[in-house]
Amino acid sequence: MASARLSAFGEWAACAFCLLGLYLTPAAAADVPKLNVEPLCHGIANQGDPLEAVDPAVSFKQCMDSEQADKAKLEQEWSTFSAGNRQNCTDEARTGEESSYTDLLTCLEMARDVENDRSQQTRENN
Repeated sequence: MASARLSAFGEWAACAFCLLGLYLTPAAAADVPKLNVEPLCHGIANQGDPLEAVDPAVSFKQCMDSEQADKAKLEQEWSTFSAGNRQNCTDEARTGEESSYTDLLTCLEMARDVENDRSQQTRENN
């Protein structure tokens, strides 16, 4: 009887620790952040060159399509970027009035490239 209670307690404790781990894991670190890219795309569309006769609605759609493509790429590659770089680049992407998945992706790729270059230089120097 006592061993059955200990076994049940052990199962409960394991479940509690799993749930605690999920609770303590920040969602921002695990998922691509949600950015409002519409203001950026409206700004780009409204800056169109009147001599080119580009329809602002088309420019807006092209911008949104591009941002969504970059968001999809981020969703595929998010876990390959370091947590520190994800946080720093996300903070940077959210600074100001206009957010961009393109800027977030570029920041993360550049940060990763710098880390890779440093690692390679360290290996070559040793």
